[in-house]
Amino acid sequence: LILIILYGYLFYFYIYVMKYIKIFEYFTQDKYELKLKYSDSDEQEYYFIFNNIKVGYVFIKHYFDDELYLSSLTIEDKYQNKGMGTIFLIKILELMKNNYNEKLIRLAVSYDNKIAINIYKKIGFIEDRPVDKYQFYMIKPNS
Repeated sequence: LILIILYGYLFYFYIYVMKYIKIFEYFTQDKYELKLKYSDSDEQEYYFIFNNIKVGYVFIKHYFDDELYLSSLTIEDKYQNKGMGTIFLIKILELMKNNYNEKLIRLAVSYDNKIAINIYKKIGFIEDRPVDKYQFYMIKPNS
C-alpha cells in the first residue's frame, strides 16, 4: 500500500514537473516574428506571426518628428490570454527602438480595457491624458 501511494506521489510529481517544463519550452522557443505588411513614409503595418500563423497586427504611425503612435494593436480572439499580446508588444517596442529615431511612443486605450492597461503599465507605459470620454493616451519613451 505504501509503495502504491509512493508511486502515486511520484507520478503526480512527474506530471506536475512535465507540465511546467512544457510551458517553459513553449515560451522559450523562438516561434514569434514580425512581418512588415505595408509601409509608406507615415505608416507601417506589421503582422505578428506565431508558428507561421498570423495572430495579430499593429500600425505604427509617424505623427510628429519626435513621436510614434501605435494604432489598432490587435491579437486574434483565440490567441488572447496566452501572453501573446505582451510578447507582441515587446517585439514591437524592440523594433521601434532599433529602427526609429522618435523619442516618444503613444497609444490610446479604452478605460474599460483593464487587461491591456495592465500589460502597457507592466511594460513601462504611463497614463498621459484623455482622448475622449471612452479612451485615454498612454506614453513611453522610445529607449
